This record gives sequence, structure tokens and C-alpha cells, in this order.
Amino acid sequence: MMSRIRVLEQENEELAKANASGRTARLQGEIALNRCLVSDLKQANAGSSVYVRPM
Repeated sequence: MMSRIRVLEQENEELAKANASGRTARLQGEIALNRCLVSDLKQANAGSSVYVRPM
């Protein structure tokens, strides 16, 4: 029974590592996507500040 517990603990640790790395990869992807969005918005709004400031 103790050997089965050790095996289950090891599997649990492996699953936790896989879950953490998956979460990290997902968050890194979201960060990259948000950076692209911010860059696109800055470019799209760059010309509009010329029209807004004189008002």
C-alpha cells in the first residue's frame, strides 16, 4: 500500500507541474496578444490625436 501511495504522489507532482506549465504558457500567450492589441490601438489612434488637440 505504501508503494501505491508513493506512485500516486509522484503522479500528482507530475500533473501539478504539467498544470503549472500549461497555465504559464496560456498566460504568456495572453500577454503577447494583449501587447499586439495595445500596439495596434496606439497605431490606430496616433493620427486622431492631431484632430483632438486643437479642439
